[in-house]
Amino acid sequence: MLNKKYNSNLVFAFLSLAVIGFSIIFFLTLRLVNITNDNFKLISKLNSNSENIIYLDEVLTMSARMNAFTGDSSWEKRYRENVLNLDKSIEFIKENSPQSFSGQGIENTNKANDILISLEEESFKLVKKQDVTAAKALLFSTKYLDQKEIYSKGITDFKTNVEDHVKQLKARTYKSQLVLMFLLVVVFLISILVGIYMYRRVKKLDNALKSKEKIIEDRTNQLALMGEISQGLIHDLMNPITILDLSLRNLSKEFSDKKDVSRAVDSTNYMKSIIKNIKSLSTNESQMRKSKNKLIDIVKESITFSKKRLDFNGVKNVEICFDENIDILIRPSQLSQIIINLLINASDAIKDLEEKWIKIDSFQRNGIRYIKVIDSGPGLPSDISNFIFDPSFTTKERGEGTGLGLSLSKKLIESMNGELIYDQFAKQTTFIISFPEIELIDSELKEA
Repeated sequence: MLNKKYNSNLVFAFLSLAVIGFSIIFFLTLRLVNITNDNFKLISKLNSNSENIIYLDEVLTMSARMNAFTGDSSWEKRYRENVLNLDKSIEFIKENSPQSFSGQGIENTNKANDILISLEEESFKLVKKQDVTAAKALLFSTKYLDQKEIYSKGITDFKTNVEDHVKQLKARTYKSQLVLMFLLVVVFLISILVGIYMYRRVKKLDNALKSKEKIIEDRTNQLALMGEISQGLIHDLMNPITILDLSLRNLSKEFSDKKDVSRAVDSTNYMKSIIKNIKSLSTNESQMRKSKNKLIDIVKESITFSKKRLDFNGVKNVEICFDENIDILIRPSQLSQIIINLLINASDAIKDLEEKWIKIDSFQRNGIRYIKVIDSGPGLPSDISNFIFDPSFTTKERGEGTGLGLSLSKKLIESMNGELIYDQFAKQTTFIISFPEIELIDSELKEA
């Protein structure tokens, strides 16, 4: 499960990186297109307005002279219209290419333009007075021609400035294109490399998961085989122990000092208890009906079966904190397996502590039977408690355990519609077994 979670996290991370990568690529591509379009639109408008200014300047001169030659007022009207168009083109250039109007000659050009406009306005007045000869002489005078030459030179410089600005815009556009294209290639290559890396990681984890699943399957098969073998061994051991027990009981009647014989009888009873537990644990009860049992009996048998490990870890006593008259309807050997596993895990966890104790408590609430196994430990850190029920997770040293105990215990209680949880809010390390006691009894009565 841990690997599956890690695998899922990697897949999620890969998808997130892929989305981020493609989002960056999309943004850069959109930015590249926008910059290119905006700059080339501006270049086109600068060129067209620059040409328009030169063209309209000639149109204005021609309109003023034709007005003087013909005396037709329509030429003056055309002149006025083109002045408005010229002003629009000049304003556009000033706004988008102010450097085109810079330089030492701009003042002379503006002065010449003002003089030309005043002379052309004067010619319009003369035409209106029907003095066409004077109007023509004014527009072909030396003063007008000199100012026209100054203005034409300024217009030529203006056109050169606009062309220089256009070249700069093109250079910046191409530079932006190169930078953005480079970033696109980098992001694309990084996305590919990340994708390859993530794919290999997921593949590696998937192979590791399959390998662990195979190990778990092999262990399960080994346990099943050991269960079959143990059934034969139990039968072979139980017969001579039973004979030995009967013989000792008969001998005890013939001896006045029965202390040694009594100890021998107790030993055989202990061996019979162990064998009985082994037989119970090795029997597949998943398909067997539940039976009514004393909880105290199941707990005591579990303690007896765990006694050697408890003694080895220095746990001298397991305190039973519930009423001995509690009856439960359950598969006893499965509950016993769960309690044994919790006892052994608890004793292993507290073996190095100064204070070593384990308590088992039970209570019933709202039709749910709760069994708590508490030890003197301070609890589990979150980085461990989050994974303790994963089949491949273990905190034990090599050779001390398989790491399958809590996972199998959880599955066993879930097969009885119950639940096994770790109480992360308890002060001491606490595991809680719970199962719907009333529901189980009702269903059992219906089956009966």
